[in-house]
Amino acid sequence: MPHAPAPTRLFDRAIVRLTPESEEEDVKGFLQGLVTNDLNQPLPIYAGLLSAQGKALFDFLVWPSGDRELLIDCEADLAEELVKRLSLYRLRRKIAIAVDPAVAVHWRAHLGDGGVADPRLGELGQRWLAPAEEQTTDEREGADAAWRAHRLHRGVSEGRAELGDILWLETNAVDLNGVSFSKGCYIGQENTARMNWRQKVNRRLVVVPLDRSEEKRRKADYPELGLAVDHLRVAEIDPAIAPPWMSLEPAHYPGGRSTPIVAIELTSIRSARSRDAVSGRPSDRVSALPISASPIAISTRASVASCRRDKPSGSVHSPGAISSMSSWIVSTIGASASSFPVRIIQLASCPAPSLSKASNARSTTSRGVPRPARVARTASAMASHTVAAR
Repeated sequence: MPHAPAPTRLFDRAIVRLTPESEEEDVKGFLQGLVTNDLNQPLPIYAGLLSAQGKALFDFLVWPSGDRELLIDCEADLAEELVKRLSLYRLRRKIAIAVDPAVAVHWRAHLGDGGVADPRLGELGQRWLAPAEEQTTDEREGADAAWRAHRLHRGVSEGRAELGDILWLETNAVDLNGVSFSKGCYIGQENTARMNWRQKVNRRLVVVPLDRSEEKRRKADYPELGLAVDHLRVAEIDPAIAPPWMSLEPAHYPGGRSTPIVAIELTSIRSARSRDAVSGRPSDRVSALPISASPIAISTRASVASCRRDKPSGSVHSPGAISSMSSWIVSTIGASASSFPVRIIQLASCPAPSLSKASNARSTTSRGVPRPARVARTASAMASHTVAAR
């Protein structure tokens, strides 16, 4: 007797349908201004709806549907709450927002049967949507338990029980393709973008063995699987239990402020003592030079005394940085690397320097991008110091 096919329907998931009620209405534009990810890319995508503080309220997948409609694949228990939340932001826009019981969510652990790979992680398997009325009574048990075990064994958290009241970047949203840093504004964007820019993601959600879980750090536990979801400081996460896809180095976050730099020491402090490019006053601060084919700034990093102790910030070493540094100096300042009055003492991947409020106001725009004039003045000043030191 042939085995019955394994159930695929996820009864713990529901569909919220967004439908335009006029030709002028733009459903995608409406949702684009609310969720964390960019809808102007192939769907489905993983995204979240956050509080104003950048904490997770809902996480879901967004699917395309028909003519200008969108479907949100969310937790079934929270579907009506999500409808109410979206309706608050709708105001007088002519968009219908409602749970659609006629559509069901399906999942299978492997790829290749016509479904779509989970946008968070290919290892999570494939998902697809289908009319709910086509399901047989034999599938009422659903695939929810199998799905939960599958994703937790791959270190992926989801749902309010695991993500609720956690800052979005601390839910591993970057590694799981759940956030865009270039799409523009959305609810909670200010704090989320600031955390990414300053590389201040100090905690992460991690799936750990239950016997290694700390109760005070625990968000959810699954005794039947022997697993728990803990909210841990990055420094406390054992790489042995972190999933392969999880990047624990802040420098790996795209769009952030972390930039490969070299810490340098002036070879002759007296002859090469620099002057602040804005004020013109003498300065004993050493410049940190971004290693990039098209660098955007030269910015002060640490005092000479600090550099002498070989204690620049950061820890991710870049073996090819010396040649890049030489090319950068030649192309940007117009001087040969051998004549530059500095000594490279350590290579690191560090956050960009913190400037004083006054200096920051002069040197950057409101979005934190160095002004071209600032770059030009600094490069010119350093080039003249090179000549003076010969």
